[in-house]
Amino acid sequence: PGGNYVFRVKASNSDGIWNETGTVIHIKVIPPWWKTNAFYTFCVLFSLVFLFGSIRFRTAKIEKEKKILEHKVAERTAELAQKNKDITSSIQYAKRIQVAILPTREQILKHFPESFVLFKPKDIVSGDFYWIGEKNGRKIAACVDCTGHGVPGAFMSMIGTNLLNQIILENGITEPAAILSALNQGVRNAL
Repeated sequence: PGGNYVFRVKASNSDGIWNETGTVIHIKVIPPWWKTNAFYTFCVLFSLVFLFGSIRFRTAKIEKEKKILEHKVAERTAELAQKNKDITSSIQYAKRIQVAILPTREQILKHFPESFVLFKPKDIVSGDFYWIGEKNGRKIAACVDCTGHGVPGAFMSMIGTNLLNQIILENGITEPAAILSALNQGVRNAL
């Protein structure tokens, strides 16, 4: 290995007489560059810089990807909000149509003066509906719960209202059992 060495020599001649002081040779061995302290220090510093640089590069890359994902999420959120607004507007319009089909307060009070209606749909539109009519001197009221909730239930309530109008007002059926049988058959035919 590199370093300073001392080579000491004592010699004798052919008669066996020894040199008392001897000779000293100083030798300095210079190590290869890859075995120097400077190289080791450089390697440690280079490793630290490389590690730090790799972490910074990876962090910057992750931050860039994060910003891209945040931008995509913001775009998709805006799209979903717009679609939600469109769907809600459409359902609100369907509610106006459904309310227009239901009997008005005046119609109800005309047939049943001491009455009220409590109609609180769970969703914007409902599968529940009420119907009032008069045929052959008979006042008929129906409170109906259709299969389904929300929009599917609202479609069923429109079918039910239309069928009750046909069965009672157009066909003149006023017996409850006959109304229910005709309503059952009408729903089966409609679906």
